[in-house]
Amino acid sequence: MSNTINDLKNDHVAFVNFLESIKSLGPEEQKKLLTLKKAFLDHLKKEDQYFYPALKKAAELDPALKSKLNMFANEMDKISAEVLAFFDRFEKGGTALEFAKDWGRLVFQLKTRMRREEDILHPEFQKLQK
Repeated sequence: MSNTINDLKNDHVAFVNFLESIKSLGPEEQKKLLTLKKAFLDHLKKEDQYFYPALKKAAELDPALKSKLNMFANEMDKISAEVLAFFDRFEKGGTALEFAKDWGRLVFQLKTRMRREEDILHPEFQKLQK
């Protein structure tokens, strides 16, 4: 397995563990949200630098891969907007009920996205490394 894939998977595991450590909204959790936001943006930057360029280049010759990448890109645009809106909404406070509702949806979306990346895109990337 390539170092890039290992790094991305390790990021996913750390991110999920950190996500799951936040149970409510309070001063400590607000600090964690700032850390989580930075980790999210750093992970996206890493993917944009080391992961997606190789896949995009391969997709120029592979219509099926191009279709997958377009689907993932469109999905990620929506998820990123929702995640960043969430952080903006709750970094400074909010009600416990709103937080719990939005938090559950956010965690589900991110875990689902990471699992799909690992199941679908990581194998595509690994094929390119051979």
